[in-house]
Amino acid sequence: MAKARAIVKRRKAVRNIRKITKTMQMIATAKFQKSLKRAVGAKPYTVKLRELVTELAGSIGDVDHPLLLRPGSVGADGQPVPLTNRIALIVINQQSRPGRGVQRKHPAQGE
Repeated sequence: MAKARAIVKRRKAVRNIRKITKTMQMIATAKFQKSLKRAVGAKPYTVKLRELVTELAGSIGDVDHPLLLRPGSVGADGQPVPLTNRIALIVINQQSRPGRGVQRKHPAQGE
């Protein structure tokens, strides 16, 4: 009899695990669909932003700046441009923080 009871207990445990797994899959699907909907909704904004930046970059004339070069091309210093803009954004972010990168003189310091 102990064997039959153990089998029933094990089947119940497997059923519970199956329910939990199914619930987790449903939650993951819902989160993915929500993220996908947000990404698709942001597409018109990114397209318009790209058009605006392209127009602005074209109107400023002949400027040699690494952020305006296409990924994979070679910059003015002969160095390849990074494949992602993440590196450039990290550099700019570090330079803009007080105490890091470029040191700024504040008008309140009397200089």
